Amino acid sequence: MYVNDQKTDWCERLPLITFAINSSVHRTTNYTPFFLVYGRELLLSIKSKFTETEFVELNGLLTSLTKARDLAREKIEIAQITNAAYHDESRRTQDFTITSFTGDLVVCRKLARKPGISPKLTKTSISDHIV
Repeated sequence: MYVNDQKTDWCERLPLITFAINSSVHRTTNYTPFFLVYGRELLLSIKSKFTETEFVELNGLLTSLTKARDLAREKIEIAQITNAAYHDESRRTQDFTITSFTGDLVVCRKLARKPGISPKLTKTSISDHIV
């Protein structure tokens, strides 16, 4: 598990998770989020000792960054359409008719909240109730 048993140290992991996400190539855009923000790839400290410093003209950087962002935007839109179509293939429409409000059996979901623990990290309980 990535958090302790009390689920109180998850926030300590956020910087590492953010770094991993920002430095990983996204399969939809084929770019890292870091590149789409700054126009260059993230340079790790170990690589900086072996890499020459490169100076890029500002106008060229802005032009290439704009092109990369436009391309990423197009790829994201295509991926959204593809994912929606895939989702809709297996989706069934369900119509519900409510005939009575009293005496019906319903399912109720309750969060088992504990002080100091995020509701996202707590288990839910499901029980039947009669309305």
